[in-house]
Order: sequence, then structure tokens, then C-alpha cells
Amino acid sequence: MRYSQEFKDNVVARLLSKELSISEAVEQYSIGKSTISYGVTVISDEIHGEFVFKSRRYTPFAAAHGNSLREGVMHTSTSKSFNTAGLQIASIITADPALRAKIERAVNVNEVCDVNPFGPAAAVAAYNEGEAWLDALIAYIEENDRTLRAFFVGHLPDFPVMPLEGTYLEWVDISALGADSRTVQASLKEHEKVWLNTGMNYGEDAGRHYLRINIACPRSRLTEGLKRIEAGLKRLKTA
Repeated sequence: MRYSQEFKDNVVARLLSKELSISEAVEQYSIGKSTISYGVTVISDEIHGEFVFKSRRYTPFAAAHGNSLREGVMHTSTSKSFNTAGLQIASIITADPALRAKIERAVNVNEVCDVNPFGPAAAVAAYNEGEAWLDALIAYIEENDRTLRAFFVGHLPDFPVMPLEGTYLEWVDISALGADSRTVQASLKEHEKVWLNTGMNYGEDAGRHYLRINIACPRSRLTEGLKRIEAGLKRLKTA
């Protein structure tokens, strides 16, 4: 009922940006059903879809409701999960022929979306033969997640780390410093030579007191980075 009312009110957009739990899969179902009823087109960016830890399950928007792709578009790629971004290959999937024709025209209008010969071959190889490699990668990143959380609990307990169900991007709450994340980011970069993402890149207000850490790296590099982050946050807290 909630989404029916939103679409009746001519909602322009709704953003969903976290991995799905059971309740969120139900939410996807409700959105999918309502979009069909009210003719709303959903664009679902699922580029991080494969990066889900073993305790969680990835639910594509197309699977949330039987006809989700009739009024929607799913975007995906091997670029994140298999590190093929340099090959410039991605997929745009819809079951609506009219919508597919519009997409085809849009991506070709300036001839900037031509695929190079290596991209499709890499995507096919990744999807057909890369499962074991991807499983090992996710297991490694999940261990990196445990390493980071243990470090913050033991060394930086005043800075909570948000729950992570998938991807390789950690969010840390730095509100204990009383400074905005852009200022903290710049200070860590200058003094500790560690470069994090400021949450303000993703929302001036919502991300004001959050930093984002990429843990898709060798554990030795992560450990070194954590030591530098510890030094920087403690320096700023006592300043």
C-alpha cells in the first residue's frame, strides 16, 4: 500500500542502495508490483550483486517479482566482481522490446558505447569459468572485513563500523570527532598518507560524519592502512 500511494503521488525516483535481507527482498517485490501497476520504469544498478557474503543471499530485482523487467531495466557487469573495468563491458537487461529499442538508440547515438573485442570474451569467461575464483575472492574480502572490525573494536572503539553484508566498502562513523568527513579525509591524506572516501561525496548531510574504506586489497596493505587510520583519528581526537 505504501508504494502504491507513492506512485499515485507521481513519485519521480526512489533509490535503494544496500544489499538485500529478507525484508528488503519483500520491499523489492512490493516496488516491482507497484511499478507495473502504475507504469513506472525502474533502473536497477546491480554491479555489486555478486559481492555478497555467505551469510547473505543476493536477490536480483528481476527475480523479486515475475514481471519486474517488463517495466524495468537491470544493469550489471563483470567490472567489479572480476576486475574487468578496463575492458569496458556491461549488460543492460530488459524484457520490454520498446524500452530496449530506446536504450539501443540512446547508447549508440554518439557511438560512444562500442564494445572492444576483448570485453565480451572476458565476460563470457568470467561467468562460465570464474566461480571458484570469485568464491575465493569473496572469502578473502570477508576475512578483511573481520580484520577491520576486530581492529576498530580493539584500537578505535569510539568509531563504530556499519554492518556489512556484501561489497568491499566499509562505512565508519566518525561523529566522535565533531568534524565533518571532508575535513577528516583531507587531514588523514596530508599527515598519515592514507586516502579514504568522504561520505559527503554521497550526501552532504547524510555522509557528513562517515568515511568509506575500500578493503579489496592485500591484507598486509589493509593492516598498514588501519595503523595509519588509527594514528590519524587519535591525533584528531586529542587535537
